[in-house]
Amino acid sequence: GAADEDRRSGTQESALTPAGTNFRITARTRRGDAGTVIRLLTERGSVVSVRSSINQQWQDRRYGDSTESDRRGTGFGEVAVSRTLGKHETLLGVAVQNDGLWSAKLSNATYQFVTGSLFGQDTYSATEKFSVSTTARLDHHNRYGTFLSPRVSALSRFAEGWAARVSAGGGFFAPTPLVEEAEVVGLSRVRGFSLLSAERIVQASADLTRTLGPVEITGTVFGARLNHAVVVSENSPTPGALTLTNAPTPTRTGGGSFFAVYNLEPFAVTALYTYTRSTEWSPELGRRVETALTPRHAAGLDIAFEEDEIGTRVWLEIFYTGRQRVDDDPYR
Repeated sequence: GAADEDRRSGTQESALTPAGTNFRITARTRRGDAGTVIRLLTERGSVVSVRSSINQQWQDRRYGDSTESDRRGTGFGEVAVSRTLGKHETLLGVAVQNDGLWSAKLSNATYQFVTGSLFGQDTYSATEKFSVSTTARLDHHNRYGTFLSPRVSALSRFAEGWAARVSAGGGFFAPTPLVEEAEVVGLSRVRGFSLLSAERIVQASADLTRTLGPVEITGTVFGARLNHAVVVSENSPTPGALTLTNAPTPTRTGGGSFFAVYNLEPFAVTALYTYTRSTEWSPELGRRVETALTPRHAAGLDIAFEEDEIGTRVWLEIFYTGRQRVDDDPYR
């Protein structure tokens, strides 16, 4: 794959900023990527899969009077072997990934990450009605250290038309300077990247499903705790700088959802409601606030009539998104 894009934005023609100045933004982006997937079946019944990919991007950007040029790239390779042994479906694999950003002018934002990984998964079907899946991944990151990411999930069809699932696990994320705020003003304004720690998350969920003929109803509860979340602060001694820091308190998210489906040709009806309560640390206010762009309430209703014999399809969709906090006040 390949792409070449020229983009212009900011003030155009006679438009000016509130300060009465021009601020034009341009971006020349070139991308190239390639990948391969190989699957082999051995004589003993094992499946060997090999995946690899490489992605490169070159970008020249202008933000008002300043210019930036960088190259970003990712290389990935993985080998995995899976096999069914009795009631077990087992997978073992190794992987390596290289991720980096290089620029002569952006020493504050350049990085090269190399991560080696070992991972495994086992699904044990004790009976037709009960199964357990366990996953573990061990990652060694050249900058942030070594991390173990476990996960376990259990599924039970304990009665006719009933199913229950519980799961819990954890993981990590290696922060980079490529935050959303920097896309607007440029990477040259980013500060504090070299002092960041890896983000860590633990989460759990449980759901219960009831099936009655053409009706299926699912209720879910979930919760997550994100430690060392990367936050962006504009309170810096350097005017216009974006300072990256790890939040001193975790981002906590919890809630539940209700999902119902009625499917009996030619009608199909889907209803969804989700409640989410999420709070995070605000570096500007120095206290916890509602997580931005995360509404507490969201709902949807989808009604469809599909009659293939007469070639007629009619849909009605209604969605509701509740009030949510935004990152920035557009009228400030």
